[in-house]
Amino acid sequence: MANKIKTKQIDGDIAGGIYNCAVDNNVQSSTLGGAASRLASFWKTQTISQVLDAMLFPYQRPTLTLSVEGKSTYEVGESVEDTTLTISWNTTNTSNAVADSITVNDDNATETLGSGLPLIGSLVKTYTPAIVRTTPGSYSWSASGTPTQGSAMTASAGKNWYWKKYWGTASSETLSEALIKGLANKPFQIGNAIADGYPFTGGGYWYFAWPSTANIPTVFKDGNGLKVAMATAAQGYTLTTPSGINYRQITIQNSFNQSTTYNVFRTTNFLGGGDTVAVS
Repeated sequence: MANKIKTKQIDGDIAGGIYNCAVDNNVQSSTLGGAASRLASFWKTQTISQVLDAMLFPYQRPTLTLSVEGKSTYEVGESVEDTTLTISWNTTNTSNAVADSITVNDDNATETLGSGLPLIGSLVKTYTPAIVRTTPGSYSWSASGTPTQGSAMTASAGKNWYWKKYWGTASSETLSEALIKGLANKPFQIGNAIADGYPFTGGGYWYFAWPSTANIPTVFKDGNGLKVAMATAAQGYTLTTPSGINYRQITIQNSFNQSTTYNVFRTTNFLGGGDTVAVS
């Protein structure tokens, strides 16, 4: 009667049997499926099950994310909402990350807030007084962790402070701080770029005001691609850009008692209709 191979024997060979390939130790394997190119000497230390797993199930690198409670954007001089902040982190593919390997840092204070932390969790940090900036800039935190393969996984989170920029229609031709602050549009000036399309309604002069640290415009064009006539030196706009556009400067104090200089541009004429002005 022929010998029979028992199922249990086959299972044991696959699970625990070493892959004894008949190849010289210094031969490099090809990349196959999820298995990276390795020397035969490495594969000879692996079980058949490990070799199959490497091919069929590519390594999924874990990723790390970090968040800090509260909003992320503030006006210059505005304080963060709370003095006590919850800082949270999350790791994906946790089976491929080293347990309790998370470190969280306060980058601005150059302080380690925690180390040896679990792969998913949070901590609470109290800042007295509450975090605030009186100039544009950011406050940041960072986290790192250790994957089972490859370099450290990292993440960051931050809060940012900006001045506002203003544009809109006003019937008055007399420039004032109140006029600029009362314009309809006042988003944050993020970075120095000003090139964009600015929609206006009719019934007044069209005003633009950017922090003096922002870029200087080179041209204003209407929806038909024609240059928009801007205020002249005779109208009190005596400063001139390199491209020959006249403007004025005014100091504006925001609601958080912080002041900065703004460059203000205005149309020459009182305009009846609306349009979108392309600034570049």
